[in-house]
Amino acid sequence: RSRITIELGDIDGAHATLTDLKSTLDTYDLIAVVPTTGKAFQYACSTMDVDVIAFSPEAMQSRLKFQLNHSLMDKARARGVVFEIPYSAMLTDNASKRQHVISNANALVQGAGAGKGIVVSGQAETAFQLRGAHDVANMATFFGMSEEGALDALSTRWEGLLGRRKEAKSFKGMTLGG
Repeated sequence: RSRITIELGDIDGAHATLTDLKSTLDTYDLIAVVPTTGKAFQYACSTMDVDVIAFSPEAMQSRLKFQLNHSLMDKARARGVVFEIPYSAMLTDNASKRQHVISNANALVQGAGAGKGIVVSGQAETAFQLRGAHDVANMATFFGMSEEGALDALSTRWEGLLGRRKEAKSFKGMTLGG
C-alpha cells in the first residue's frame, strides 16, 4: 500500500499544481493532505479529490491556526473523506501540549459525525512512539471515541478507504456504453 501526504498552505496555485501531478497522484493507494491554513482546510474539505485530511502531531499539540468548521467537515465526509488523528501527538511529557491534543481531537471527533469520519494513525517518528491497537483505542477514549469506534478507526475505516480508492481507479478505467 502506498500513500502520499501533501502539505497544503497556499492554495492560490494548488489546483494547477495538483492537476499537473494528477498522473503521479493516481499511482498512490491513498492521497492525504495536511492543511495549514483556514483557506487550505476549506479547499480540502470542499473541493480536493483526497482520501484523508490529516494533521501533524506538532499542529495537534497547539491551538489550531483555523476553526474546524463542521459544515465543511460534513461536505468532506459526504464525499468519503476522513480526518486523521495522530496518536503520537499525545506521547509528550508536556501537559499543556497533551491538553491541546485532547481538545483538538475532541473537536475533530465531534465535527466528523461522532467519530465515524475519523481514522487514527501513529505518525510515529521513533519505535518508542508505537503502541498496540488496544492501547491506542484506550487513548482515543480521551478524544471522545468509544473503544470500539477507536478500533474501527484503526483498522476497518482504513480498509474502507483503500477499497474506495481502488474502486474509483477501476471505475475510471472502465468504458461505459457500447
